[in-house]
Amino acid sequence: GSQSSSWQTDLKTNGLISTKNDPKLTYQHFGDEFFLDKNQAQNLQDLFLTMVVENLPNIRNINVLGGEPTMSPSFWKFVDTLSDHDVSNLTLSIISNGSNAVNIEKFVQYRDKFADIGIILSIDGTEKKAEFFRGGLQWDKFQESVDYVLNKTDLNLTLLGTISALSIDGLIENLDWYAKLKEKFQ
Repeated sequence: GSQSSSWQTDLKTNGLISTKNDPKLTYQHFGDEFFLDKNQAQNLQDLFLTMVVENLPNIRNINVLGGEPTMSPSFWKFVDTLSDHDVSNLTLSIISNGSNAVNIEKFVQYRDKFADIGIILSIDGTEKKAEFFRGGLQWDKFQESVDYVLNKTDLNLTLLGTISALSIDGLIENLDWYAKLKEKFQ
């Protein structure tokens, strides 16, 4: 059956970005990217959150990708809003660069609200190479995030190796690091 909802009507009437209050310009187009003004971006975030909340009974998995989601106030608003509802059948996962162990720990605190939470840490290299590829990353902080998840939680940790032309020469070092980590926590 069809669901009746104001957001569905708004989408059909106005499109993804409402032109009611901005008939002249809904977005600026620069090559393959578009930039919304602050109000449009907030409206789009609110619409998305409303759609997710209204459909929670039908959603089993949500994966939040980066940038770095844990650094965004919008991400925490999203998680707080979801956790105010029955999300006992929902798995919420993030892909993070692991640069902020405090935020990883904060995310883990939501564990009891959800069916499960997933932490996927993206890694391009180890030590100095990791710091080079992820500007601002401190390897010791990344290690803190890994150690926290593996030592202090019952969560599975997924490491997402990213390989590029610049990082390929560190592939063996990455694999050695993975093997040591697996041996330590197996």
